[in-house]
Order: sequence, then structure tokens, then C-alpha cells
Amino acid sequence: GEGFIDGTWRASPTVTAELEMRYETSVLSQSGDSNLTKPLSYAKPRFQTIWRPTPKQELRFVVERQVGQLNFDDFVSSANLVNDNVKAGNRDLVPDRTTRIELTWERRFWDRGSLTVTAQRDNVTALVDHVPVFDNGTVLDAMGNIGDGQRDQLRANLTMPLDPLCLAGVTVRAEGNLRESDVTD
Repeated sequence: GEGFIDGTWRASPTVTAELEMRYETSVLSQSGDSNLTKPLSYAKPRFQTIWRPTPKQELRFVVERQVGQLNFDDFVSSANLVNDNVKAGNRDLVPDRTTRIELTWERRFWDRGSLTVTAQRDNVTALVDHVPVFDNGTVLDAMGNIGDGQRDQLRANLTMPLDPLCLAGVTVRAEGNLRESDVTD
């Protein structure tokens, strides 16, 4: 289940602030090779402020907490004897949690043109990836929490209709991304 409450405050004609609080809770139950009942509950706050210094320009700042989704198959072990394939489950798996800080500048021009630049930092706790599982000299892999990490991203998007340059119906779209990430496992 998930519940939320949110509010918006228009501080001035050019500044808006939004605050939201979501709360997510669930219980995972498993029986078979491993019996487990695991309650999971997470608060997911979000704050956004928007400043419009001119009618064609906008600056957005967002801070939010996100919680990843788990794949239920990652909890269960299975064996496929035909393909000689063993999949190790991980009963201790928890979803990753991300604190995102994002700043976006958008500039609109002509009738339908825009340039948007976004800088984003994600601080991730309990990142989910493959981990080794050792069993009587055999090495298997399973999904697990490998540690904390961060992702930095700089994105730019351009939409430029060429109607003002006497090229009616022609629109140029360009997108660029720079990404860097690291994790300690």
C-alpha cells in the first residue's frame, strides 16, 4: 500500500513550491526452501521549487527520495536440470533507496523551440546487483545488495523548429547525456 499527502504554495507570480510525502509499506511472505515474512516500509519525501524569471525561462530544483522495486523471483532459488542452470535466491534482499537532487534550466524560444539542461546527482543506498554465492565449492550468483553508490548525470535536450528560417515543417531535435557512476561493493 502507499499513501501520500501533497501541497503547493505559490509564493509569488514567479515562484512555486511543492511538497509531497509518500509512505509505502508491504509485507513479503515466502515458503518452501526458505520461510520468510519480511515487512518493508519507506517514507518518500519530495520537494520541488520552480522559478520563472521570464515567461520563456524556468528553473526547477527537486530533492526526492525514491525506493526501487524488487523482483519477487530474486528471493527464490530454482534449478533447471535440463539446462544445468541453478538460480540462487536471496532472502535478505531489500530495495535500493535513492536520494535525488536535480536542477533543470529550460529556455523556450520562437513558437515551439526549447533548450533544457539538467544536472542530477543520485546517492544510492543498498544498490541491487549480482553477488557471488558460495555453496560447497560451487560459485553461483544471485541478486543482492552490493553497497552504496552515486550517479551523476548532465543532460541537454534541444527542440528547434526551423520555420523562422524559412524551412516550414522541419524540426531539429538533439539530445546529449554525460554520465558517471561509482559504487562501493
